[in-house]
Amino acid sequence: LLPSLTMAEKKVPELVRPVTDLTSTIGFREREALEKRLTDYANERGTQVAVLLVDTTDPEPIEDYAYRVF
Repeated sequence: LLPSLTMAEKKVPELVRPVTDLTSTIGFREREALEKRLTDYANERGTQVAVLLVDTTDPEPIEDYAYRVF
């Protein structure tokens, strides 16, 4: 059980910005623009939105992974 927990902990990155792209899908300018929109939205509405891009959640179901990230 302990190795499973250690492996699971490594899969959830520290979310320090509104956009975390571990796949390098979003370019620098696009990421900056999206982060600005998300920050503005949070300031206007009081609701935070974050974007996380990962290659895979395997072997864990996406719902379980999303729950742990949240």
